[in-house]
Amino acid sequence: MGCNGNEMTAKLHFYIQDFIGGRNETVYEVARASITSTSPTSFGLVQVLDDVMTAGPDMNSKPLGRFQGVLRRFRSENNSVHLGSRRGRAA
Repeated sequence: MGCNGNEMTAKLHFYIQDFIGGRNETVYEVARASITSTSPTSFGLVQVLDDVMTAGPDMNSKPLGRFQGVLRRFRSENNSVHLGSRRGRAA
């Protein structure tokens, strides 16, 4: 942790564990545009997620909480993703 005048800063490191498909899936498609399947950027795709946030890169690392939000692909000419997340309590 560092201190700049009256401001304190900290570097946080955590890992988001996505599971796409399978028994423990955490990312779900909720909507798509008519052009999503032919778009190189998946334009119009909307997904929701409920991922585990861990202390390390391994999925068996200590769980810190949940990362929940909505992924939206909104650019047709380059790859751009918007993630809106809700605030919540750690698990």
